[in-house]
Amino acid sequence: MADAKYWDDRAARFGHTGWADPVIYAFDQAARLAAIERVVASATVGREIALDFGAGSGDFSRLLAKYFTKVFAFDISPVVTAHARLKFGGIVNIEFRHGESVKNLAVEDGSIDLILSVTVLGHILDDGECRDTLNLFRRKIDAKGILVILEATPVAERDGGGYQRFRTRERLRQLFAEAGFTLQKQYGFYNPDEAASQSYNRYVRDLRVRLLRKLKFGKLAHAVLRNTAAKILAAGNDCFRDAGPADPMSLMIFSPNVEC
Repeated sequence: MADAKYWDDRAARFGHTGWADPVIYAFDQAARLAAIERVVASATVGREIALDFGAGSGDFSRLLAKYFTKVFAFDISPVVTAHARLKFGGIVNIEFRHGESVKNLAVEDGSIDLILSVTVLGHILDDGECRDTLNLFRRKIDAKGILVILEATPVAERDGGGYQRFRTRERLRQLFAEAGFTLQKQYGFYNPDEAASQSYNRYVRDLRVRLLRKLKFGKLAHAVLRNTAAKILAAGNDCFRDAGPADPMSLMIFSPNVEC
C-alpha cells in the first residue's frame, strides 16, 4: 500500500488526496459525494456506527456524520488526518484516527453498520493484504451492515504507476467473496479521462472554468469551481448510473454473508 509519506506529501502539496488538477477535483469530489450520499441515505442499515476507511480530506466523513451517531474517520497519514480535523473537527460525532493499519482501529466485532472506501483499495497493491483488510471488515461489520466502495474497474487489470493497482470488477468481486461478502448492487461511475459525462463536459466548457484554468489558483478560484460544479450537478447528475460492461469506475455495495 502507498505509505503514509506519499499521502503526507500529497496533502501538503494539494490540501487533499484527490485529483491533482484543481478543475477536475472540484467537479469529481462533488460528483462522488452526490453518488455516495444517494446510496447512504437510502441504505436499510443501522445508524449507529460508520467507518470511513481512508478518510482523506474528511468530506465523506462529514457526509456520514449526517446519517450515523458515530463516524470513525481513519487514515494512515497524520498530515492528511490533521487537515481533515482542521476542517471538520467541530463535528462532534466524527472521531479522527490515523495509524499504520486499520487493524489498529479498536472497535468491537460486528459493531459497524456501514463501511465506506472511496478509491482506497486500489492503493493496496498486494492481494493478500487487500484480502486481510476485507477479512477485518467482515469481522467488524454488523450482520445487516453494508460495505460501499468506489474504485477504478478497467476491462483489463493494469498498473497505476507503482502506487495503484486497477483491478477488474470481477477481481474485486472475487476478493470480497473470499472474505465473506456478497455483491448486492453495482453502478457505473463516470471518469473524466475515460468516460466523461455530459455534465462534466458542460462544466469544463463553462466560461468561468475555462478562464480559471489560465489563472493562479487561490481560495476564491476553488470556491468558484466548487459552486459551478454544484450548480451543474444539481441540474442533472449523470455521473452515477446503472452498471454497464465497460465502466471505467464502479460503485459497488456488498453485504456480509450470514453463514460466515
